[in-house]
Amino acid sequence: MEIRTLAIQLKERRNKLGLSQEALAKQSKVSRNYISLIESEQIDNVSLAIINKLAVALNATPGQLMGETRDTKFSEVVIDPALAELAEADGLSADEVLALARIEYRGARPKSVREWRDLYNVVKKLASRR
Repeated sequence: MEIRTLAIQLKERRNKLGLSQEALAKQSKVSRNYISLIESEQIDNVSLAIINKLAVALNATPGQLMGETRDTKFSEVVIDPALAELAEADGLSADEVLALARIEYRGARPKSVREWRDLYNVVKKLASRR
């Protein structure tokens, strides 16, 4: 991921909405200091969970914040906060998170960390049978 693109998109979208770093921090539950580090490109790697929290607060998709175009893997995927929490806690890769985020069961998606973890474990078990 290009941190410069994320920094530019984050700052532009935040300013467009008239939000201070402090206001964005409160809405996204990401510290103001961390937001400042991202915007000033003083950080090398930002987790998908953090990008998702910022995207939700800015009414954007993670892909939009990362400068992706519609035909890329991040474009229309919004990561559920419970899935983001699972990803952070269990160290899931971005590809695993994106794959899970696209799964619907009977027209719905899991709503809790436990439900996401159960789904992840089922998918892992099925994938290991191949």
